Amino acid sequence: MTKFSKNNVVAKKEDTGTISVKVTKVFKHDTEQTTALIRAGRKAAAQAIRTSKALGLTITFMKDGVLYRENPDGTKEIISTKTKIKNNKNILKKGMVLHAKK
Repeated sequence: MTKFSKNNVVAKKEDTGTISVKVTKVFKHDTEQTTALIRAGRKAAAQAIRTSKALGLTITFMKDGVLYRENPDGTKEIISTKTKIKNNKNILKKGMVLHAKK
């Protein structure tokens, strides 16, 4: 199972290929739109995977921090593993003032 989290949406990809999504409420009017967008994205992703398999194309996906490539014959190969990103000194913080040069 792989977890994805962005803003107020938490998506889990099960080993069976299904995706479950949980939306945390921020504003009532936003949750309906967010849910509709997630549903549309889930449908589009499932159809894209089916189409790619039918055309004999490779599918690339990430699971547990490892990037995989699934070939049309069903074999999986590891492309790369997730590496930690070093702390960047140019991190913006709340209240910072940016000065642009001409």
